[in-house]
Amino acid sequence: MSSTSDNIRTDGYPIVLTADRTLIADYKLLMDGMISSTQTTATPDFLMLGILTPALNSATLRAEQAPLGLRRIEAALLANGFTKDDVIIVAPEDIEMAIGADTIIVGLSSCDPTGTAMNSTTSPAIEGGEICCADYLANLAAKARQLLSHKNAKIVLGGPGAWQIAENPEERERLGIDCVVVGYCENEVSPLFRYILDGEPVEEVIVCSSHEASDIAPITNPTMMGVVEISRGCGMACKFCTLSKVPMRHLPEERIVEDVRLNLAHGVENIALLSEDFFRYGSSSSGEVSYDNIVSLLSKVRPLEGLNVLQIDHANITSVAQLTEEQLRDIHTLLTGGRKEEWVWLNLGIESASGRLVRENGGGPKMRPYTDEQWPDICREQIQKLVRAGFFPLISLVVGLPNETDDDVRQTIAWVESLGEGPYAVVPLLYAPIDGTEAFTMKDMDPLRWRLYRVSYYSLLKWMPRYIWQSGVYAKVPLWRRCLLQFFGLGRIILLKLKFAYRSWGWAS
Repeated sequence: MSSTSDNIRTDGYPIVLTADRTLIADYKLLMDGMISSTQTTATPDFLMLGILTPALNSATLRAEQAPLGLRRIEAALLANGFTKDDVIIVAPEDIEMAIGADTIIVGLSSCDPTGTAMNSTTSPAIEGGEICCADYLANLAAKARQLLSHKNAKIVLGGPGAWQIAENPEERERLGIDCVVVGYCENEVSPLFRYILDGEPVEEVIVCSSHEASDIAPITNPTMMGVVEISRGCGMACKFCTLSKVPMRHLPEERIVEDVRLNLAHGVENIALLSEDFFRYGSSSSGEVSYDNIVSLLSKVRPLEGLNVLQIDHANITSVAQLTEEQLRDIHTLLTGGRKEEWVWLNLGIESASGRLVRENGGGPKMRPYTDEQWPDICREQIQKLVRAGFFPLISLVVGLPNETDDDVRQTIAWVESLGEGPYAVVPLLYAPIDGTEAFTMKDMDPLRWRLYRVSYYSLLKWMPRYIWQSGVYAKVPLWRRCLLQFFGLGRIILLKLKFAYRSWGWAS
């Protein structure tokens, strides 16, 4: 076991953890990662690698920031007998320096290893090329396999997209993956890795069960984009979402504050509070929102020294509906530190204006207590309420859900057109199944569904550049980078408008 003066092991680390470039980059905000994850190989490398996914500027081989999932694995290993000499997280471009004769495990994290998620099927269909995250992962896995020399060495893949290859041995063989871990695996990863290190046989697919938040080891190093987990799982049981099948668990307030403090202590100024439904933090098991618990958490996080931008991620419409506009304004004030003009980004999965269609695809729990007939009106009202309270709703729709009719599409078109003034953005995504049902692809598109895309993209192309610029200002993104992003974004807008015009040529509305 040898090492250089700067503590880099010349024979490699027994356990090397990494992810593709779309997941490990010098991002400032959640939106940065979202934009890069939707890019295709049609995007030139100089834009993708030089601007959209800037390389980490780490002083050591160890990645100064890493995806939350890898930080959870690192923390679990360190809490169960492994040492820093055993485990390292590196940027994908640095694996040659981390893998050596002593390396037995390369752990890869991926959101979409096969490029079959809804974002990944939609972007290539419109813009051309293959989704970058899947392409980069394949290249990374191939490079890792080439570097491994130990006879017992294995490549283990986990992350949100692991389910895609769990039951697909052909994809596992194509990518060179020896073992797939599905689900939250903090409790299982230490014994699994010891089995591998000891040369013991392991299953090709390991499905982990959900566990209590108290079992989750606290992170020991900062995360990408300052992501701090406040809850996990959702429990809404939508058929097209894996996370919806995991019961919601809330992390203790004290743990969240400590994770934020750790990131701030390492110079991470922008923090993102991660949850599948932010407004359900501290809620009852029945889903009743606790305004007091939300305010209590934010009141402890917002005053922390060094904190600049405080972001949130997802929410459900029925949770928003339980809060008054005044309460939402108060939450906005706590999130922004009183900057009234700052828009707070919020992902909202509406899926369709057809309540029947949402319910039939497992969305009954996410609609409760509203009926099919009430669904479009309650969605519109809550989005308008969020806009008035200072939020920037990013509204996702799913095109081609099983049993979707033309009337469902017409209803959704009318609903999008009725939303009123922004800021907000509507993003239609092609249905990508997780249960073996047939995917909806571009060959299934017709003039009516292209019309839905056109009316949706009107808001996206109008408001998203403004949001990206504004958020960049507050996040202290350098002016040159903001200008380049705007230039690139406007180019994409022109391209998308031309593509939509081409697709719509001669079609009746």
